[in-house]
Amino acid sequence: MALTKMNKEIKSSAEIGSICIFTYLVSYLSRNITSVVTPTLIEEKIYIKAELGLFTTVYFAVYAIGQLLNGVLGDRIRSKNMILAGCLISGGGMLMFPIWNNPILNIASFAMLGFGLSMLRGPLMKIIAENMKPTVAETVCVLFSVASFAGPLLASLLVIVFKWQWVFYVTAIFALVMGIGSFFYFSVLERKGIITFKSKKENIFKGLKNLFSIPNFVFFLLVAAIVEIATSSITFWIPTYMSEYLKLSQKMSAGVFSIISLLNLVAPFVCIFIYHRFLKDYIKLEALMFALSALFFLLLIFTKGIPVLNILLFALAKITTGCASTVLWSIYIPSLAKYGSVSTGNGVYDFSGYAAAAMLNAFFASFSNWNGVIISWVLIMLVGLIGSVISIFINKRIKEA
Repeated sequence: MALTKMNKEIKSSAEIGSICIFTYLVSYLSRNITSVVTPTLIEEKIYIKAELGLFTTVYFAVYAIGQLLNGVLGDRIRSKNMILAGCLISGGGMLMFPIWNNPILNIASFAMLGFGLSMLRGPLMKIIAENMKPTVAETVCVLFSVASFAGPLLASLLVIVFKWQWVFYVTAIFALVMGIGSFFYFSVLERKGIITFKSKKENIFKGLKNLFSIPNFVFFLLVAAIVEIATSSITFWIPTYMSEYLKLSQKMSAGVFSIISLLNLVAPFVCIFIYHRFLKDYIKLEALMFALSALFFLLLIFTKGIPVLNILLFALAKITTGCASTVLWSIYIPSLAKYGSVSTGNGVYDFSGYAAAAMLNAFFASFSNWNGVIISWVLIMLVGLIGSVISIFINKRIKEA
């Protein structure tokens, strides 16, 4: 009997996890397609770098605001409804971008993309965290995080196969199909009793205020900002970095972007392995990853003349920041289920992360010297290291008291 029950739990977790992972892939595929087509858009003089920087800044800003709003709503509105709406809105934005081909209208496309994608992660995380045992949810969230690394890989493959317009069309169709498909699939799981939706009745403003009393919540606001800068803003400029700083061809830049994205797939697994086997204190783990990332980014300046080594160091920097991201999204966020605040907490973290990414993306675009950009990356990781060290001492004082 116990074995049968365990098999059912494994099967249901696999069903929930699979549909959540594939649906979330919409988010990271959609947000990375502009990055991989940027060199083409610049070379063909369709848009200049400043205009593309503006589009992505609008995306980041709208996404950040949307995360705060939709994160709160995600604990109160049925998850499948929000996921469907998010896929339809974001897919519509991507579908219209190459059709409009007008800067003003394309700003609207990226605003649609940002708001639509902001409706996905919180509800998906809520489904995972509230319908699985904590240890199982952690494992699924590790696989869930893989989507953030698989997205750039798939985006770079699309740009190799298709013209830039069709990269947007294919991504839009994928979003629309996954939105409709996941809606019906979640409906079936609800009827079978495999998943349930727990609505939060607490006053919205009181709920947001109570978040800040949760242990280490404030520290992870800083972490969210840093890892989102690494995941979004830095990732966005990788193909351009490869073509301008390392003087690689467009095809070579796209290929290197694919390789780095593929290597980043190991980050969640490396993080969980280190966490459970060697360093069970997740704040100390954050400190280690930020320190290594700062070092790897710094070494980029001294290895410009050795492209292979430079690319390897860039990949290592991205892997270590990926590990820092995994601690937040796969270990800490699921633990908020006991407070009934998975979607709200997710929204607040994504808001802080994308608000930072929006500002830094425009900042990076304004640099004419790549060494200045690299130094800024190093400094950002050092801020994470300092914040981690401060949090370690604060937690130690609290335990001693």
